[in-house]
Amino acid sequence: MVTRAISGHATESMQLHYSSVSGDEMKQSLARVVSLAGYRKALAS
Repeated sequence: MVTRAISGHATESMQLHYSSVSGDEMKQSLARVVSLAGYRKALAS
């Protein structure tokens, strides 16, 4: 109940829907972080 109040979701189903991340979303996000890390390393050199 506290989590729903903080996030603004009125129902448990909406909380679960918006608080979960798919495998593809995780892969894309991690790929962006790795890419950004390589970019920053190149700038530092």
